[in-house]
Amino acid sequence: MTQHLIVHRHVEDCRFCQEELALLRVMDETPLIEPSPFEPVRQVVEAILQPALALQLRGQTLIYAALEVLLTLTVRRTKQGVPQWTVIGELKMPDGAPSDQPVEQVVASITNEQTIPADIDEDGVFVIRDLPPGTYRLTVYTPDKEIVIRSLQLGND
Repeated sequence: MTQHLIVHRHVEDCRFCQEELALLRVMDETPLIEPSPFEPVRQVVEAILQPALALQLRGQTLIYAALEVLLTLTVRRTKQGVPQWTVIGELKMPDGAPSDQPVEQVVASITNEQTIPADIDEDGVFVIRDLPPGTYRLTVYTPDKEIVIRSLQLGND
């Protein structure tokens, strides 16, 4: 108890200790810094078409392999009017089990300026509707990966 009183009395009389104490009070009152505002870093991985599976299924279902995941796409031509395409996809583990990575966003782009977002359900199945014929870049975003299909051709057979 005596040491406490000695220190207390010293701080009352010492200008340097008072400044240090004031700085410590400001630090105590300052809220902690929020997590970094920067987006988490994602590993960019290119998905490669598995030709044997695609040929076996006659182009209706396409399987793309990327690092530690498979990307399964079902491509359907819509029947109404001008030909348009619907792409339904799902991210899976190499053994076919559901992926341990949730799908956060999926985007198809035909040019750098034009992007078409997918609708994603609670199971991670994504759908992109009403795509005109063309060659698309498809990007699937998970928390730590950006899985890219550089060239997905629709209706250019």
